[in-house]
Amino acid sequence: MFSFIKFALFIAVFAFVASQGDSGSFFLPITCSVQQQAVQPCFCCRRSCWVGIAQMTTKYFGNTPGERNDAEAMFALSMMRKCMENQCHALCSAA
Repeated sequence: MFSFIKFALFIAVFAFVASQGDSGSFFLPITCSVQQQAVQPCFCCRRSCWVGIAQMTTKYFGNTPGERNDAEAMFALSMMRKCMENQCHALCSAA
């Protein structure tokens, strides 16, 4: 079980990074080729959010989110949604 303090610190760090707009995309993995990025930038951004947050929460929890309880899975999905809203808004609204 993770402590509340660690959880709150994790949320605070993620909120700060996400609030930095495009400068926060440094932690997102590259999940598409250059050609895919040119053709489907929204899809590639969303996929990067999905993979990046899944990796981050897996490392934080020490297991796949949702393996222990539903709260972990809901937390990971919420983080993915926020990432997509903050990082992909400009790319996806243009499509």
